Amino acid sequence: MDCILAANLTERQKDVVALRRVDPTTVREMRYSTPHNFVGERIDGYRQPLCSLTRPAAEALHKAKQQLLYQGYTLKVYDCYRPQGAVNHFVRWANDLDDQAMKTEFYPRVDKTRLFADGYIAEKSGHSRGSTMDWTIVRLPAKPTRPYVPGEPLVRESRRGVVALHVLEIPYQPLTTDPRKTPFR
Repeated sequence: MDCILAANLTERQKDVVALRRVDPTTVREMRYSTPHNFVGERIDGYRQPLCSLTRPAAEALHKAKQQLLYQGYTLKVYDCYRPQGAVNHFVRWANDLDDQAMKTEFYPRVDKTRLFADGYIAEKSGHSRGSTMDWTIVRLPAKPTRPYVPGEPLVRESRRGVVALHVLEIPYQPLTTDPRKTPFR
């Protein structure tokens, strides 16, 4: 099924689409439907690796990506619409201080007792509105994903209510088009 069940969405979210319908070429790495994530198990509400967004967010992401293509880059998304059940799963996991099975790979420098205080985990998520996603810029041609460097998936920028670069997979060099000036903010 390509979209989220409308019964679970607010009026604002009813125009949710699979990103691949608006932009089939954006690279997607949706791990929450698999056990390879910071929790170590499939996350509640993620039955398949699907990036769903409100149509305006998906269209804005596509426009931003188009500007990067001319410079030899594209976008990769890691997480999009997040059901409240997934948020609740993260909260349960964060409260279980004994479960640190994935710490070495995903959050080696983060003290699990600080996940709420430092804003990494919250009981409500902007992702549940359908217009927030985690993304990065990758050089073209997009290559298979490199292994995560320990500590990269949990970065402070992901908690500030703005779209954040989780993993910059390219050496730094100034872009001629500032992504902050694109229609996607």
